Amino acid sequence: EAWTAASADGAIVHHAGGATSVIAVADIPAAFEGHARHNVDNALGAAALAFAMGCDHAAIAAGLGGFGTRDNPGRLERYVVDGVNVLLDFAHNPHGVNALAAAIAHVRGPHRLLVVLGQAGDRTQHDLGELTRATLELAPDRVLVRPMRGYERGRVPGEVEALLQLEFFNRGLPADAFALVDDEIAALDAGMAWARPGDLIAVLVHIQRDEVHRWLDLKVSR
Repeated sequence: EAWTAASADGAIVHHAGGATSVIAVADIPAAFEGHARHNVDNALGAAALAFAMGCDHAAIAAGLGGFGTRDNPGRLERYVVDGVNVLLDFAHNPHGVNALAAAIAHVRGPHRLLVVLGQAGDRTQHDLGELTRATLELAPDRVLVRPMRGYERGRVPGEVEALLQLEFFNRGLPADAFALVDDEIAALDAGMAWARPGDLIAVLVHIQRDEVHRWLDLKVSR
């Protein structure tokens, strides 16, 4: 037997003496209508494991369909604040950023994108360059870089942010499309001041979970 999944127009299918469609990919919130392919793969693994543990197809569909975009903290958490989309994800290397690209493009649609990121101090100059390359491939309209206090790992405060800024400039990001901010909260405040309804703020290398969730709770509950 086997489990397979197609893209947004398909379903997770269990092949065992025939093919049974268990749930449409579009009905799995964490899959972002199939654009978060890594979460489609995760759903496949979860479905196969659940079935092996005795869950039937209905239970598997209910579980996958009920697992929302806020149920896995720091992994493609999605919020809407005053009409502005906010995504939180721990993507901290080029592979992680690339994995988010299709989902970010899907949520963004025709609107603008602001990316917030930082990086730990134990990354090489090449690593920082590759992170900026992957970020620019998202085609952001604005980039905010913030420090990761406690993660300097041998570098002096401000060094990583300066290196990232240099990489962005060298790769063609206009000076007026880039800014330094103090932390993720300052980035969200600055992003909301910049954004229009429909725009997307993507907070990458997201580590200030408690502070950001308190900020979101205040904003979303208004």
